[in-house]
Amino acid sequence: MLQSYNDFTTWNAAYITINFYFVVHNLKIHFKMSREDVDHNFNKKFTFTYNKEWLLPLEAYKCKPQQVESLQSMKAALNACKGQLNQFALAEWSKHTKFTDPSSSIVRTITKSFKIELLTQAWCKFYECLHAYPIVPNTEEFGSLHLCEAPGAFISALNYFLSVNYPKVKWNWRASTLNPYNDSNSLDEMIYDDRLIRHTLKNWEFGLDCTGDLRKFYNHEKLVEICKGVMLVTADGSIDCMKDPGEQEHHVHFLHYCEVMTALKVLGEHGNFVLKLFTMFEHETLCVMYLLNCAFKEVHVFKPCASKSGNSEVYVICLDYKSFDAKLWDTLIAPYFNGRQGETVMFPLELIPSDFVRQVEECAKFFMDLQCERINRNIKLFRTKNEDILHQIRTLKEKVAANYVQKFKITNRLSRRRRLIKSHRRS
Repeated sequence: MLQSYNDFTTWNAAYITINFYFVVHNLKIHFKMSREDVDHNFNKKFTFTYNKEWLLPLEAYKCKPQQVESLQSMKAALNACKGQLNQFALAEWSKHTKFTDPSSSIVRTITKSFKIELLTQAWCKFYECLHAYPIVPNTEEFGSLHLCEAPGAFISALNYFLSVNYPKVKWNWRASTLNPYNDSNSLDEMIYDDRLIRHTLKNWEFGLDCTGDLRKFYNHEKLVEICKGVMLVTADGSIDCMKDPGEQEHHVHFLHYCEVMTALKVLGEHGNFVLKLFTMFEHETLCVMYLLNCAFKEVHVFKPCASKSGNSEVYVICLDYKSFDAKLWDTLIAPYFNGRQGETVMFPLELIPSDFVRQVEECAKFFMDLQCERINRNIKLFRTKNEDILHQIRTLKEKVAANYVQKFKITNRLSRRRRLIKSHRRS
């Protein structure tokens, strides 16, 4: 079955490549806009339905990885879809997709009217998450830890959200990221933007070796020592996979694993966790999702409107931490302690319930379909000179940006006292 499916997707990708210019210049693109087109961008959500019979195994990392045929078929289909893009010059394609993306006017629209610290696409994504789910604990005081956080957009978004919606809440935050002042860190991995770091250095923890590399177990231990009991953890880490984009999920997995282990170790009871993830096609990701579903009362997967619609990025929203059997921890943490993933996976497939696997399949397909739809649409729109279509694209972007500002109540109410960068009058 898988072989025939691959044959089909390979043939289909070749057909699209051969006939590309015919499609672009001859296909009549129907582009009608409605209120649903705007709302659609804000409703890319999936919620897992918990089954009380789901139980975590008693030990971890004792089995070899396997493949779930349905998920591998989706991976092949998505890679075939993305493979169509190899024919385009990167700079021209990036410019085109930036123009067509419905969210690409949000930052510019906010910047024109409001003064926001560290306003970036990441700021907008997390601010949207904060409005979409009850991520902020319902307490008078709470602490948060932000992993892989540079330059600090999630912290800034949370600060703004609290100042507008919960001005009396006492908030203490800590953050970790690759240290921009440590010469041993790779420039290819590091975000060298210290606008927030240099003004809030006491809040940043770079670990025992001062690198800030979360993949090192002793840096994890230092974070646990300092941040134990926080009620919110965010993890926005990623790795450049441009050289092998078809295996992005595999390449970034160990970092995601380290983020998850750190969150589970520092979170207090009923705490919340937000994790950036990509696709869910591999056995190792299936295990992480099962662990999170067993450790939290609610798990949602969300693609914010502000997240570029042609990529695989999603955010896993984990609410109400209920912990799990401590006996599992020693084997669960073994790859972290050893500094590498090794050749084993967290749990054997036969111990992951079939109804959970089906939900992962539904979730993976939902977001894969959204991504493929956007990629194919961008191909159809490439180099179009149709003024009606170009006008519709601009109008949709304006409406999405206006809806973002209204829906999420962007105002100018951030007082100077609440600003993170005290010495700057302008961000």
